[in-house]
Amino acid sequence: MNENFKNIDEKLNSGPQQMVAHLVSSLPSEEPSMLWRSGLNEALRAQSRKAERRRRFFWVLRPLSLTTACALAALLVVRPMMMPPSLSTPKAHAMVSNGIERDLMDLHQNDMRAFDVGGAGLDPTEAARTSSVTQVSWTDDSEADLEL
Repeated sequence: MNENFKNIDEKLNSGPQQMVAHLVSSLPSEEPSMLWRSGLNEALRAQSRKAERRRRFFWVLRPLSLTTACALAALLVVRPMMMPPSLSTPKAHAMVSNGIERDLMDLHQNDMRAFDVGGAGLDPTEAARTSSVTQVSWTDDSEADLEL
């Protein structure tokens, strides 16, 4: 065994250690009174009620706020798609003054209508180039192929 453990009994039985042990044992016991314990329990119960109320409030508020944020985001995304373009409305067209602005608006609207009708096919310049380069000729052979 270690030398410190051998001498520990001697050190605990020494005069200064006995005096400290006597002082500690002569101290009055400090057990809390029942009144103090009751007050502590009431204070803890009140704190736990507040915490439970707060927890329930946030349990309801958190999904509600998340739902509101999602609805607002969806509204901001979907609403502009459902609105007609502002430049094609008659009011916006009437606000444009006469002159070059009105001519530009008319040209733009006509181009948009042509694009809506024609789709994303050839643009007019490509159609003009190809029609002048290639000419279609009908021969008797093609007519014979059509007959069954």
